[in-house]
Amino acid sequence: MYKKILLISSILLSVLMASSTYANNSGRYSWWNNFFGGHNHECHTHQGSYAGHYYWSRFFWWHNHCPNQAPVADAGNDQDVLVDELVSLDASASSDADGQIIRYRWRQLSGPRVRLSGRRSATASFTAPEVTETTELTFVLKVRDNRRARDRDQVIVTVSPDVVSAPPVADAGIDQAVDEETVVILDGTASTDPDNDITSYAWLQTAGSSVALTDGDSATASFTAPSVAVAETLSFELTVTDALSNAATDSVDIIVEPVIPTSQANVRVRTLDASLVSGVELEFYVNGIKRDDLSSTVNETAVLTIDADVDYSIRTNTAGFAVQVIPFRSAAEGGNVDLDITLIPRGDVITISGAGSFAEEGSDGAAVSFTTSDFVDANGNPVVGDIQLSITPVDVSQPATLAAFPGEFTGILESDGTETPIVSFGTVEYEFTANGESINLAQGATADVLIPIYSFTYQDGSNIAVGDTIPLWSLDEETGIWDQEGTGTVVASIDSPTGLALSATVSHFSWWNCDVSMNAARVEVTVLGTDNGTATVYGRTSASIGWRPSLVDTTIPVNGTTSPLPIPSGVETCLWAEVNFDSGSSVITAEQCVTPAANEQLSLTFGTGSSEPLDVLALPGDASDVTNITDYLLSPIDTIVISPVSVESQVTYSVSTGALPAGVVLSVINGTQVEVGGIATESGIFAATILATDNEGNTDEVIVNFDISPNIEPPQLSFGNDYINVGSNDPVVIDLNEYNLGGLAVNWSLTEAILPAWLTFNNNTGELTIDPTLVPLIDFPSENDELFIGEESNYFYSSVNAINISGTSEAVIFLNVFSGDGIFIEFTIQSDIFCGELEQFCNPQLGIVPVPAT
Repeated sequence: MYKKILLISSILLSVLMASSTYANNSGRYSWWNNFFGGHNHECHTHQGSYAGHYYWSRFFWWHNHCPNQAPVADAGNDQDVLVDELVSLDASASSDADGQIIRYRWRQLSGPRVRLSGRRSATASFTAPEVTETTELTFVLKVRDNRRARDRDQVIVTVSPDVVSAPPVADAGIDQAVDEETVVILDGTASTDPDNDITSYAWLQTAGSSVALTDGDSATASFTAPSVAVAETLSFELTVTDALSNAATDSVDIIVEPVIPTSQANVRVRTLDASLVSGVELEFYVNGIKRDDLSSTVNETAVLTIDADVDYSIRTNTAGFAVQVIPFRSAAEGGNVDLDITLIPRGDVITISGAGSFAEEGSDGAAVSFTTSDFVDANGNPVVGDIQLSITPVDVSQPATLAAFPGEFTGILESDGTETPIVSFGTVEYEFTANGESINLAQGATADVLIPIYSFTYQDGSNIAVGDTIPLWSLDEETGIWDQEGTGTVVASIDSPTGLALSATVSHFSWWNCDVSMNAARVEVTVLGTDNGTATVYGRTSASIGWRPSLVDTTIPVNGTTSPLPIPSGVETCLWAEVNFDSGSSVITAEQCVTPAANEQLSLTFGTGSSEPLDVLALPGDASDVTNITDYLLSPIDTIVISPVSVESQVTYSVSTGALPAGVVLSVINGTQVEVGGIATESGIFAATILATDNEGNTDEVIVNFDISPNIEPPQLSFGNDYINVGSNDPVVIDLNEYNLGGLAVNWSLTEAILPAWLTFNNNTGELTIDPTLVPLIDFPSENDELFIGEESNYFYSSVNAINISGTSEAVIFLNVFSGDGIFIEFTIQSDIFCGELEQFCNPQLGIVPVPAT
């Protein structure tokens, strides 16, 4: 019955509205309807009782809608909350494009069950449940519009335990050391929070020169380090804050260091036979502090980058060789210095087995006496097992072996701790090991040593004698400076080259040295040049004492002047300079020689020459192109360095004619220098022409003559008989070396002679000097004049001793000097003299000789 009524009603409504228009509040519907015909309609979106309906009839009816757009559900953003926190679920962002949402419904899908309030409204709420770990709660939102279309969305609420008592942890990063004017990163990314909700970072500078921070409110900030003259510490504080406004701080220090300019050291490691050494460990020290960043291993040669204008000490550590220590000053920024390191092989290894007291001897009479139970290892534990010992003396009287002297000729006086220049008479390394590790005397233990003395005289020419007391020094291997530790006593030693040794008691083992403070003069050296570069001043003395200038004091910029350098007084000292220009070229200067008085202040200036033509020179030596070397079989020859005195960037060398003795080699030092050195293994007369060629093809040459004696040691001294007759208005120098027919003398002395005021004698060089201004006026005798016994005259008589390591030779000298207009000298030297019947008048103390020197 209901269906019939609805059908009739629809038909009637269709008829009634045929050809009519119905309009409501937001649109209209039109029907042109033929009861039996088709229809036409318009559907406009509006709201009303018949919104969207159309009707037509041809005995049928339809009830239909215009197309509907579904609503869009929006459950809001996911949330992070804490336990017991009131949580709101907000669907207000949901929408419907062509109608309205008439229904909301919230439902929990997962997580601990909560009580939702307002679950059928756009906003719902609940209290976050208690949890012991971070937990997710998932909720679904369903919406429906007024035309029954639906949509859904989900939201996740993450509940974390209550962390009110656990604030974040700030981490400003590790302290940094940075160079000036570099970008520095402050890194706070290691900061943490128990619930991972750090909400802010804040960097604040608290100390040091002010800088501008970039991204100071981020986990990482940055700034540019300021320019500093000395190291400066900049401090920064980082504050981190979490979602509950809990905050934590941490600080970090940034040490800003000035950028240290660098220079180069051209290192070459050689032995006494001029061969190069590999596997040499170099340790660098500054003011006694090791620079691990510079330590390196050198194979023969190396170019090392080091800080500029710094005083260094290099300590070597090489298997089979004694420790060498080289103090030096590095070049200025961009410059370079040449460092030749000469190593000496350690003495033969002596193995000590068993416990007890032992006395062991090395070469040249160097010796040590000790008790094995007095030794401890590096940890202070008593040594167990065999002990190995090597004893290595250095002959400081010979230039070739003096190169192996460790450290510099500077010592710290025991009396007041001041520095003093020193000269050496002999030095020895005593090296004790056990199980391959160094050992030393325990605290309070002592041992006795013998240090061979290689010089017959002190610096002033007076003889070193048995019973003399000489200061004893040990080497600080980290600075190259010698520390005085008491004294020793000169004793006779049949194995020492001079028959003398220093006996002393020591409390530890290292290098030990027999030295005295130098009787010094001072010299300032200026090196001139047209380009920037580094000059190093070198020196040698004619005296048979151990000395050389310190490379710490003698390295200066070109056109600079050294501080006053201590040099031995009373003996001839020759100085020269080697220059390395920053452009890569180099040059050597000719020698300048001086014989200063004690405490005399001198100044020397060296020029660096021009670039053309090529001119090479052999040093040590004079300015000639011929150098003579006299030496002995199996003995290290005095090294000759050949270098250009013209400014050159590259020079090559070769032996163009002749030959070097076997065992003597021509070795490259650098791009412009070579050395002639080694140990001669054949005797005889040799001559070699060394040809130098620069990179433009220019040439020059140096001739080196060798006289290698077949004797392993210098031959015995020997004098013949000779006579000279000299007239002069100037001081006259008589060189006694010219009358020595044997080996080279290293020292001279006059026996019990009192020198008259007009006569001086140099014990180191063997030179007699007569000053005519001090000779008493006596007329020249005529042929008929007679000299009567005992008549006062300007006679001088004495025995003279010449000494070398092979022994002593004695001769007798006579001087007969007349003064007037100038002086007239008769000089006689005889290997054997008898006064005969006038012997009672041969009195050197009175300076009276009854017979003219004829």
